Amino acid sequence: MSASHASSCNYQKGKYDELQNSLDIDWDQALCPEDYSVDEMWHLLKNKLLNGIDKYIPMTCNRPPKRHAVQLLATILNSYEIGNTDCGLGIWKLENSPF
Repeated sequence: MSASHASSCNYQKGKYDELQNSLDIDWDQALCPEDYSVDEMWHLLKNKLLNGIDKYIPMTCNRPPKRHAVQLLATILNSYEIGNTDCGLGIWKLENSPF
């Protein structure tokens, strides 16, 4: 994935039951105050949750619009602005249409 395309979690397609099962541990034992400092417990909890998110929530790439789609839209808008009845694409403008 290139640096110009940001990615984010696709929460709609997450496997939440599996994520919940992965977090179903004995937290009292896992985060025992005798064994860990507060900062260490925070890092354990955070890493467990982030690992589950990485495993069960898919990523999606936020891509910019394709160039040809942007050019097509620009052609349509420019043709409409200058008053052409045909945008060069077989699309006819209605005489009293606000669009």
